[in-house]
Amino acid sequence: MILTELNILNYRNIREASMAFAPKLNCLIGLNGQGKTNVLDAIYMLSFTKSAYTTQDSLNITHVQEMAMVQGVYKMS
Repeated sequence: MILTELNILNYRNIREASMAFAPKLNCLIGLNGQGKTNVLDAIYMLSFTKSAYTTQDSLNITHVQEMAMVQGVYKMS
């Protein structure tokens, strides 16, 4: 399976993001604290239904928000 799209809402420091991925190679570029690792953790969450960094799902919700959502679209190869 290949991840083609990722939608994130209130996940860690990412308030809202929608991304489309290229089929072969993708790069995440940004300053420290901008959310690159949190995007990778969101992908991990989709794959393994748990965070790579926290043991409680509630710790992944953006501060003072009620819920978080991570949604992915996969292409079968």
